[in-house]
Amino acid sequence: MTVAPFYNLIMVPGITIYFQGEYFHEIANKEPEMGETVIFPMLKEEKDRRDIVPEDLFPIGMSGVVESVDREGNVGIRTVSRVDISDVKIEGEEILLEASGRPEIQDLDEKEEQQRFKDMRNALLSFLRDRQWGLFLRNYVRQWSSIGEMVAAMSYQVTADNEEKYEILATDSVSERTDHLERIFYEFLE
Repeated sequence: MTVAPFYNLIMVPGITIYFQGEYFHEIANKEPEMGETVIFPMLKEEKDRRDIVPEDLFPIGMSGVVESVDREGNVGIRTVSRVDISDVKIEGEEILLEASGRPEIQDLDEKEEQQRFKDMRNALLSFLRDRQWGLFLRNYVRQWSSIGEMVAAMSYQVTADNEEKYEILATDSVSERTDHLERIFYEFLE
């Protein structure tokens, strides 16, 4: 198991997140291995891995599995589930912790979720239509398959701060989480 603390990203279950190899090595302190489990505890503030203390981590994180590593060392990780983080110990640059599954409340109909995603994607494609660089990004946007994937890919562009991004991660209700994602997405478009 690899522990890779992250800051200021939006992570939800069931999406693939891509990391540049150099960045992944920086947050994980090791090279990725195919099929390996990765635990992502969320940092309260941006810190170098060497300076992290247990109090710097929120109590909820994300688990994932390395599903791809390309020739340049770039990493694709499929998020699996939200986890409760406990018993954090730091020994040098090694972070040890316990991670246990966190409940999900599946209270959003799949058809409704797909319609909301379709509406958001169409709004973004329309927004990009009038931008010089929009043609390239429109093809990228068309590859996304869920609200979580779309908003996670836009993590650095949306105006939500780290606390709001943690609130999304900590929300047990899929419906409420989707409401949060939708709100910050439309705030970005405005």
